[in-house]
Amino acid sequence: PDMEFVEDKKGKSKQGVGLLPFRVIEGDVEFLIGEVTNIFHAMPDEEPDEGFKGKWTCFKGKIDKGEDAKTAARREFKEESTFSWEGELDDSMIVENNNVKVWLIDSGEFDPSRFDRNNVNKITGEYLKGEPEIWSIGWFSSTEAQNKLAKNQKDLIPQAMEKINKNPLEEAKKEITKLRIFDFDETIAFTSATTY
Repeated sequence: PDMEFVEDKKGKSKQGVGLLPFRVIEGDVEFLIGEVTNIFHAMPDEEPDEGFKGKWTCFKGKIDKGEDAKTAARREFKEESTFSWEGELDDSMIVENNNVKVWLIDSGEFDPSRFDRNNVNKITGEYLKGEPEIWSIGWFSSTEAQNKLAKNQKDLIPQAMEKINKNPLEEAKKEITKLRIFDFDETIAFTSATTY
């Protein structure tokens, strides 16, 4: 990914865009994020200093010329997580700051054990050139994810939790009860069904 935001000719920051999957297990929310490849991945014989912490990121990057934001977000997600997302991107589920904008997607189907590092986009800069941009991925609780994420992404998790906790209430307000009439051999039965 393009880990830092870039500036246009007028000096205005451009956001990276991407997807942030979440899942709810027994009432606990977890987020899927990626570990950024570092020098110790590239040089496994080198030992990191005690207390060394790797960088983790949402799956995100720059919008290419001619792309819209949602297309770029899907592409970046696939390039970095090796998974595809063809589902809806709901604008009411966007979390963002000056550096990044991501769509929250409710999807627990992504299995980190199926992550294929060989298919991750490769680093093109001189530093770690040719290495995968993302080394590993994992599901983490909101607290763990916020602790692991890069400083310029930590504030996305509280925003995400607010959106996720609010969304079921919004859906409940949209319940529609319909009257259905079924005709069985001249006998009419009335039933009420709730759709979500």
